[in-house]
Amino acid sequence: MHCLPRHGVFWILALGALACTRKEPPPKAAVPTASAAPSPPPPLPEPIEVRTPSRDGIWLRGTLYPAPEPDAPLVLLVHQLGSSRKEWEEVIRELRKAPPLAVLAIDLRGHGESTESEGQERISFLNFTQKDWERLEIDVTTMVHYLRGPASPVRPRKIFLVGSSIGATAVIRTAAADPSLEVLALLSPGRAYHGVDVMVPASKLGPRRLLAIASRHESDSAETASVLAKLTQGKALVVDEEGHGVSLLSANSSHLRTLVDFLRENQREAEKR
Repeated sequence: MHCLPRHGVFWILALGALACTRKEPPPKAAVPTASAAPSPPPPLPEPIEVRTPSRDGIWLRGTLYPAPEPDAPLVLLVHQLGSSRKEWEEVIRELRKAPPLAVLAIDLRGHGESTESEGQERISFLNFTQKDWERLEIDVTTMVHYLRGPASPVRPRKIFLVGSSIGATAVIRTAAADPSLEVLALLSPGRAYHGVDVMVPASKLGPRRLLAIASRHESDSAETASVLAKLTQGKALVVDEEGHGVSLLSANSSHLRTLVDFLRENQREAEKR
């Protein structure tokens, strides 16, 4: 029988004790991986030229700026007297930033490219009577129907109306006949431009999401904006800068931001529904 030396027994016992007390090393912490870059927003669809007849036979023109989603809320822009849809270029640039709103900017009859009847008669706002000015309401209504009809490439869940000066008159009169048009923004609204009354139609609006911007240097417009806000439980912004209609937005960039923020707020509300 062989016996281990005393010092050999000692090392065996020491190694056994070490094996029983040794702890496994903790697992190595996972090395964080770089997070994937956010996906870029989808490209904006190209603008579409719109040409559609009014119910009284005027060829109306506009430019439609679709959003990537066909049912995105849409802003319908209605210019002031003697102007055209081109006056809205700065506003359109802001509304097309992410998240983009769809936009339709139109030429009212007798303005821009909306100067021809179905009978090929040329028309100009320079020759308009009060009856002709009253018919501007038809132009806005026609474009609302177009957007909701089978020929439209978009299907907006909500349509917001923005009008400048006499364009604001057409917007108010259109919305008064259509309760689904809940969001109105008005620049330099007037009580009766060219004899076309807005107060009687406005009294039928009821509560709406309304923003009216006017210069205190135009007393009629400032007063009209305040009355419209009270009638609709909306908001009037009477500003110190001189100017009329869209020029108020250029006079102070904060007024442009107020308009855009108002439309963005209603965009978010529409997308919650």
